[in-house]
Formats: sequence, C-alpha cells, structure tokens
Amino acid sequence: MVLSQKHCMWRHDETSRSEMMTHKCKSGQHAWLFREDAEKCCSGFRRVLAIGNVGIVPKDCDRVGSEPLPGGIRYGYKWEPI
Repeated sequence: MVLSQKHCMWRHDETSRSEMMTHKCKSGQHAWLFREDAEKCCSGFRRVLAIGNVGIVPKDCDRVGSEPLPGGIRYGYKWEPI
C-alpha cells in the first residue's frame, strides 16, 4: 500500500528551535532534517509512504520508521518522480 505524503515536517510559517538545524526545499516552504530530502522536495518528486508486512521493511525506502506500527507492521518513505 502506498499513500502520498503532501507535506513534510514543518510548514514555513511555524517557528521552532529545531527548524534552525534543517534544510529548506527549493520553494522555501518546507523544512527537512536531511539535505537529500530537501533537494527532492518541490523539484519534480513526491514523497510516498510505503507500508510493508509484519516485521518486513518495504523495499526501496529512503527512510524507515524507527518504531513499527501496531501489529508489528513496518513502514518507510520513498521519493517518486511526479
């Protein structure tokens, strides 16, 4: 199962101390913890949520959730061209 993730961690109008240690996307509207994510955001890619099976991490994910979902289901995120 793949779900589209429309927004990243913070919106540009929210102010937080941790935002100072993030990377802005091309449009400047989204902040990311990792530079690689910021480079793809608003640059012809969309980030999708990939749901795996119990105990199995989905393939080809850039980032994997640190804690499994209820029932032991693993998940991750990946970038896809729009």
